[in-house]
Amino acid sequence: HYVFYGHTRSFSNTNSKPPQGAGNLPNEIKIDRSFIINLEKENLEIVKAIIVLARNLGMQTVAEGVETFGQLEILRKLGCDRVQGYFFSPPVPAEEIIRLLQ
Repeated sequence: HYVFYGHTRSFSNTNSKPPQGAGNLPNEIKIDRSFIINLEKENLEIVKAIIVLARNLGMQTVAEGVETFGQLEILRKLGCDRVQGYFFSPPVPAEEIIRLLQ
């Protein structure tokens, strides 16, 4: 199953259908948190396949919901381009971002 967010394709456990037509080609694939949670166990091969697919299509990958160092290391070894999640920071208000970047 997958969901589109603008020009990003996000693999998740929802039942949304992608839009039709060549004009909607994404530039990155987001890997949903639901795959990252059990990355060390049953989802490793799925995540690996998503990353290989993205690479073969010339897209970047973004893993959502990274919470542990182990998940981060696996994603690095698999060649995931970017990660986000509580391992780095919980969600913060926009005003906080400026303070955190200083």
